[in-house]
Amino acid sequence: NINIIKKEYNDKIVYIDYILSEMNKYSQTDIDHRFPYYKIKAIVTHLGHSEKNFYPGCPNRECNRKVSFSNGDWICQYCRQSFKVPRYYYSLNIRVKDCSSEYWIDIFGKPAEFIMNVTADDYRNILINRDEQKLSQISESIEYKEFYFLLKVRLNRFNENTKKKFTANKIERINNKNDIERLVNEIKSKI
Repeated sequence: NINIIKKEYNDKIVYIDYILSEMNKYSQTDIDHRFPYYKIKAIVTHLGHSEKNFYPGCPNRECNRKVSFSNGDWICQYCRQSFKVPRYYYSLNIRVKDCSSEYWIDIFGKPAEFIMNVTADDYRNILINRDEQKLSQISESIEYKEFYFLLKVRLNRFNENTKKKFTANKIERINNKNDIERLVNEIKSKI
């Protein structure tokens, strides 16, 4: 998966508006267009705490599909197994903003655990128990903080409407020293 990402994107940071305009070019003619990965530098403007942020999934990490509850057990239709306790997985939807625009990003799995800095199981317990202090700490560590997001984007059509979906495949904390070095190297290469 990492090799695929390296082939389909470069380290150049783009703006949200640029991505949206690229997607608009294909929204009516090529709904299955395969876009490259895009890297943005954006501030998280909204993280809502709700039970929509996680789902019960198969404890088998290779599967991690949603499970359903039936007759006292959690059942994975894919693995054809039942479990007493599911494992919880993230299904985040956060709002981010750069200097060009603001947009919603979906985040799952490892990138979600990275930005939340807590497992989905632990987050679920914090939310269910309404531990406001810990929820506040999670929010404070994310909201109005700047991150790099490596995005996979796609077009979805539902009925006659086309929706632009952004999914973060990788998230990095901003390191100002590295940013300055990168900027200096860009300037040197242009001189």
